[in-house]
Amino acid sequence: MARRQAHHYETARPARRGTPTGSALPASDPVQQAEEGASLYGGLLAMGGDQPQGEAYHRSWSTVMQRYPVLPEEIDYTDFSATQKGNQLRPEYANSAFNLFQVNGRQEWRDTAWTYSQGMKSPRVDGGYTIASDVTVSPMALGDLTPAYWFAENIKYLYPIFAAAPRYDYRTGNLSTEGKLPRGVR
Repeated sequence: MARRQAHHYETARPARRGTPTGSALPASDPVQQAEEGASLYGGLLAMGGDQPQGEAYHRSWSTVMQRYPVLPEEIDYTDFSATQKGNQLRPEYANSAFNLFQVNGRQEWRDTAWTYSQGMKSPRVDGGYTIASDVTVSPMALGDLTPAYWFAENIKYLYPIFAAAPRYDYRTGNLSTEGKLPRGVR
């Protein structure tokens, strides 16, 4: 009887995404990457009641921000090296900073949001912003695309952190992950 050949999707190990501060994965696990989208988790942890863990998680992504002008799409969380060097102008880090700021109003989260916003000067081009194809080189290698969510989400998280917006209720307000305002308008 002929031996059945396994397809790549049957033998490939699913890419599990760890945390930048460590992982519950065994030390022998070869998957040590964390996607930029995971930077949202710190704010979610804090909003869910685990403020110390959420703050620590966000700080670990802040450490990555100190290394690159903007967050790479994926990092090796053991040494924060970029494993996918581009940046798609994703809003998760700004969202996390906003969530943490809303939970406790600490200046630290304004500072991390400010660092993020200053990093956004790197992918600035005439007429707007563009994705980066490589955030590890200087000058940063740029692409030729601005995702709509850059304006729809990033700015909606950054503005209320810095504006002390009088129409937004910081105690009860809520911005969804898409930057929508389901409650909190005064």
